[in-house]
Amino acid sequence: MDMVKVWRHLIIAGAIGLLLTGGVSLMGVPDYELLYAPIAPSQYCTTEGCYGFYTLEVANSGWEPQENIGVQLNPAFDRLLTGKITASNFGKVRRPIEINSTPQVTKVELGRLEAGKRVEIKMTMFAPGVDKLPSWESLLFEVTADTGPVKRGQPELVSFGRLLFGIFSSL
Repeated sequence: MDMVKVWRHLIIAGAIGLLLTGGVSLMGVPDYELLYAPIAPSQYCTTEGCYGFYTLEVANSGWEPQENIGVQLNPAFDRLLTGKITASNFGKVRRPIEINSTPQVTKVELGRLEAGKRVEIKMTMFAPGVDKLPSWESLLFEVTADTGPVKRGQPELVSFGRLLFGIFSSL
């Protein structure tokens, strides 16, 4: 078996494995699909406590625009915020957001997200003394969209996987 066929089989097997475990579509681009990826927070500690720098990436990986994208956070950690929660398109251009807090949830409203676009949500927290910074599992309740599925996944890897699948499935 030549090397191209070996790689082709490996990529197809990997795509099928990702489909079965993650539910992300690699064999085609759906009309509606929203992916989110919480990035492990980096920390900086001093004698007074620890700072945590949090980033959540949200991407529209479908063909159609998505309306009313929202991120729901645990309000128990609002007291640890050292500044405002911010959002930026592709991590570069600042994006207007609305933040609404209740005792049950803190909602970060991103609004409309065009197909193929990504938003990074950033926040900094400070845990004084020996208090621990929250993990994403305790901080993030849910990412929501009006239409289509919302799944945890790396947008760059999904795009790359779709590219490879397209190349190697045509050989």
